[in-house]
Amino acid sequence: MTASGSTAARPKPRSLRWESERARRDRWIALGTIAAVAIALFWPIVVGLLTGEPRFFEWDVPEQYWPDLVYLCDALHEGELPLWNPYDRLGYPYLADPQSGAYHPLNWSLCAVGGSSPHWGFAVFRVVFGFVLCGGFGLMWLRRLEFPWSSSVAGAAMLMCAPFMRHNWELNLTSALAWLPLMLWAAEGLVRRRRIWDGALLAFAFGLCAWTGSPPALWHASTFTLLYTVARLWPGLRAFRQLRTRPIDPSVTQKERARTFDLVRASMVALVLAIGFVAPVFVPGLELAEHSVQAGRSFESIAAKALSFDDLLALLWPKPGNHLFVGWLVFALTPLALRERELGSRFAGGVGLLAVLLTLGAHTPVFGVAHEWIPGVSLFRLPHRYEAWLGPCAALLLAGGIANLDRWLGWVRRFEQRWIVAVGALLCGVLLAEGLGPAFALPSLIHIPEP
Repeated sequence: MTASGSTAARPKPRSLRWESERARRDRWIALGTIAAVAIALFWPIVVGLLTGEPRFFEWDVPEQYWPDLVYLCDALHEGELPLWNPYDRLGYPYLADPQSGAYHPLNWSLCAVGGSSPHWGFAVFRVVFGFVLCGGFGLMWLRRLEFPWSSSVAGAAMLMCAPFMRHNWELNLTSALAWLPLMLWAAEGLVRRRRIWDGALLAFAFGLCAWTGSPPALWHASTFTLLYTVARLWPGLRAFRQLRTRPIDPSVTQKERARTFDLVRASMVALVLAIGFVAPVFVPGLELAEHSVQAGRSFESIAAKALSFDDLLALLWPKPGNHLFVGWLVFALTPLALRERELGSRFAGGVGLLAVLLTLGAHTPVFGVAHEWIPGVSLFRLPHRYEAWLGPCAALLLAGGIANLDRWLGWVRRFEQRWIVAVGALLCGVLLAEGLGPAFALPSLIHIPEP
């Protein structure tokens, strides 16, 4: 006790201070790596900013997404609901079109900052920011799975550079799928803690994906999250079945009963809130879809857009015009990840294989069975978009493989250089990609001179 009667604050032990400093350092290195990967993917934009020569995306960004953003911002600043856009395609029901993104908080924020007529740079920023969000959320998800920082940052970078993200880089498909790692992070929280709040977070992450305005991306993100959640909950589901069949079994403790009840309650909250979040977007969107030229497509016409067996060579070797390449390091480390039975590794291997089979369409019976028996599969016309599942699968396998490699290479940890494993892996992947083809396909940009 001091003279004033208060207890003197004890300084933290040196070991604890060192651990805290190292944790902060690792966190900042991880975030810096995510930013560096985004810069590498979109380097022409960075060059344009540094040289004063602005650059613009081609196709959908200037032709649809930017005008949609301007109309939304103008309506909000005028205090009106953006119900009908008379300036595009002779007028169309803006609020009923999911692609308009009228409900998304990110678009509202851009309107708040950019004013009633935001510059085209805001539409460009939104594309790049989607990749940054994907990496950041991936980092959160893998850290929640208790992977070390080196594994987590490599897996997060893999998510940013995954086939689906590279293939659709400028579309709202990637902007929507960027929220998939957040959905997985929230699902993992639901599995582990089973609180109502975790169910609400999962529903909100689901809503953020839906409000972006890409039904195909929402389908692939939600189906993957469902498969992931079921796989993570499988032991708990078995216990719940035991409660129903043998309610007086003495091996089933009161604590297990309470956890099962918490899981059911949190899951119901997630389901009810998710339906409420999505309904305003997709109920009118489904009505519009009935008038689409894509409505009523036959199985044959859908399967015709599938990949062939020859295309699968791009999984192992970059191939021009094909975006399946996930990097040789993922395949090299997969046996290591599976051998140690790292969390999610077997799930990633199984679902990754399922994704590849679905991309083949009618070349295998898998897509035909799914098209016939699983509601929703027949609504989407491009089987190759199931490559969206490859990103999180590859991230899990890469993170698990690096984590086990890090354990085996004790000198890496002893000399505090375990980041060499992650950074070296990323550099090798980038060098291989840039040397052989479009594995990390850089976006196609055009120069826009100053007015």
